[in-house]
Amino acid sequence: MKDTNLLEILFDHGIDVRDRKIYLHGELNSEEIICSDFIRSLKYLDKTVGPIEIWICTPGGYTMEMFAAYDTIRACKNQVTTVGFGGVQSAGCVLLAAGDIRKATKNCWFMSHDFQWEEEGDSVQHRTSLKAVDRMLIRWCELMSKHSNKTKNWWKKASIDHRELWWNAEQMLKNGIIDEILEVE
Repeated sequence: MKDTNLLEILFDHGIDVRDRKIYLHGELNSEEIICSDFIRSLKYLDKTVGPIEIWICTPGGYTMEMFAAYDTIRACKNQVTTVGFGGVQSAGCVLLAAGDIRKATKNCWFMSHDFQWEEEGDSVQHRTSLKAVDRMLIRWCELMSKHSNKTKNWWKKASIDHRELWWNAEQMLKNGIIDEILEVE
C-alpha cells in the first residue's frame, strides 16, 4: 500500500498524521468513535517526537472507555494539547481536562452530569453495580479536581445537585478546565 493511501485511510478515521492531530467527533465507543482506534492512533503518533493535538467534540460515551482514553492521553511521552470545539459533554469532559495544554474554541460548550448506568439483572447484581458506579464517580471527581481549580467534593456535589452542569468557554477558563480560549474566525 502506498503511503498516500495509508494517510488517506488514517485521515478518514480522524487522524491527521502530518499535522499530528486526532479528531474525536461523535460518541466515545460507538460506531462513531471506537475507543481502541483512538488509543491506537494516539500511541502511533506518540512513537515519534512532536506535540500531539486532540480535537474533541463529543456527547460523551462509556465510562470504562473514558478511563482508558484518559490513561492513554496521560501516558504520552509527547506534549498533548486537547482542544474542545462544539460540545464536550459527559465522558468527554475528563478527556478535555487531561491534556498538558487545554484549549476550547469560543463557541464550545462543556457539560457534565451525574453518572448514568444501565443494568439488567437481579437486585444483588444491581446493588453491586451501584457500588461500582459510586467508586467510578469518586474517581472521575478526583480526576476533574486534579485538572481544574475545583475540589473533588465540589465535583461530587455538582454531579449530584445539578442533573447537568453547562459551562461556556469563559466559564471553563475561569474554573480551570482549559488554559486558553481559541478565537476562530
